[in-house]
Amino acid sequence: TRPDRSAWGSAVAAAVLLLVLGGGGAAAWFFRDRLPDAWFGGKPATAAAAPAPPRTAMAVSVAKPERKCFEDAVRVTGTFRPRREIALRAPADGLRVASLGARPLAQVAAGDLLAELEPVGRRDGGTIPVRAPVAGTVGTVNASVDSLTATGGPPLATLFQDGELEFGGDVPLEALGRLAPGQPASVTALGLPPIAGRIVSVARPVDPATQQGRVAIAVERRGDLRAGLFGRGSIRIGESCGLVVPASAVMYEGDGAVAYVAAGNLVEAHPVTVGLSAGAEVEIRSGLAPNDLVVQRAGAFVREGDRIAPIVTAPPPR
Repeated sequence: TRPDRSAWGSAVAAAVLLLVLGGGGAAAWFFRDRLPDAWFGGKPATAAAAPAPPRTAMAVSVAKPERKCFEDAVRVTGTFRPRREIALRAPADGLRVASLGARPLAQVAAGDLLAELEPVGRRDGGTIPVRAPVAGTVGTVNASVDSLTATGGPPLATLFQDGELEFGGDVPLEALGRLAPGQPASVTALGLPPIAGRIVSVARPVDPATQQGRVAIAVERRGDLRAGLFGRGSIRIGESCGLVVPASAVMYEGDGAVAYVAAGNLVEAHPVTVGLSAGAEVEIRSGLAPNDLVVQRAGAFVREGDRIAPIVTAPPPR
């Protein structure tokens, strides 16, 4: 007999249903990491992550500005040279140097014999004396025994009248207008202690190549001071007194200089005008008050509006 078609259809439908249910369960198990935990009896998904805890305020050293005075001075560099230099020359060309008594840096009196000259080929004692016209110090000696003179060449020797030297220094263009004869100065030669002096002249024309002027400073006599020595000078103009902070407390930005001040637990930026400086300190001419607590090390990590924990420090003892 033929099987009943309705029974056969029911069996096929049941088999298909089992396949669908089995495949769905396998798919759910395979993708279990991508489905909500609640489907597998886990914890329900949270609505949002917990907020991060607030950041701790940064500890920053602060201190009140000090009151100090700075020396207002112009710095110069240059060399020592004779204040009044006399060139000793032969009276004619072609004379032979028969004897030479001049020695560099020797002290001579007016009338001292420095050299003797004679015509070439003549050795009968008819010499021409070369004497010191004034008292002073022998500078350079270009002649030598048996050499011939040339009036158009270098002098036989040079003489520093009275042995006086001066310091010739280069001055920046912007400082020329602040200098005048008579101002006190201090000059230090390489390897020697400072020497006191005063300005004797200021050259107003500026060298177009260096954009610098020249200043002459008369200095005190010293036995170890020599012409040609390199030195550095400081010309005192006056002094300026005011509030002082460490150089590290000032930031230079596009609009100028800024110092950061602790206003409670917040940072405030104060535009400041910087004056003179000495070592690691700078003068503040405007922008700060005596009781302001200034951040001692202003860097990229400090900005206006930052929350800080200020630590008040005392200035170092003088």
